[in-house]
Amino acid sequence: MTRHTLAPVDATAYRAAVSQHAAGVAIVTSTADGRPVGMTVSSFASHSIAPPTVSCDLATSSRSLAAIRDHRRFVVHLLDERQEAVAVRFATPDLDRFDAPDWRWERGLPVLDGTMARFEAELITDVEVGDHAVVLGAVVDVEVAAVARPLIHQDRRFHGLG
Repeated sequence: MTRHTLAPVDATAYRAAVSQHAAGVAIVTSTADGRPVGMTVSSFASHSIAPPTVSCDLATSSRSLAAIRDHRRFVVHLLDERQEAVAVRFATPDLDRFDAPDWRWERGLPVLDGTMARFEAELITDVEVGDHAVVLGAVVDVEVAAVARPLIHQDRRFHGLG
């Protein structure tokens, strides 16, 4: 199949356009060599109700992706608007993201406290596309907290719905 394209898209313009998409903020956690790993993402999706399946996109260079590929299990936590500091902590490189009292081990995975919802999943597959991988997981456990207002990321900033 021949693919016809226009001139390459300017990376700066592409980033500026994509940053206008408002998305909920999540943290993905797993474990590597018995240590917790995790990162902030804004690319979470539910793919199927039956069977329950979720996805997220992770940088191919991330420790979190390597841990998920190795451990085959992960947790996606949906953040509420009061958890901006948590989102920033898990987005900051070279920081001990688990140097805080707001998490615990559960079934061998790091679980964050106080999130709106969480999905524990087993890796189905991941597909590399450019510098990221789409990670698909079969949900094996879910927890929903009281209804809260989600943390949103748009235009390179965090927002609440209010």
